[in-house]
Amino acid sequence: MATDTHTLGDLLQTGDFTRRHVGPDAEQTREMLDSLGVSSLDELIEKPFRTRSVWMMP
Repeated sequence: MATDTHTLGDLLQTGDFTRRHVGPDAEQTREMLDSLGVSSLDELIEKPFRTRSVWMMP
């Protein structure tokens, strides 16, 4: 059985994949909430949306 040795830097996974999959940061979340016209994630969860009308192209 072969064993590979990795450094901590190898294991941290700080590349593009990690940045794309850890979710939005605070600024991105604020931009999303502003574009949807809500002030918090709780309000977003509680407010019924008609997704089609929000995202439909003219």
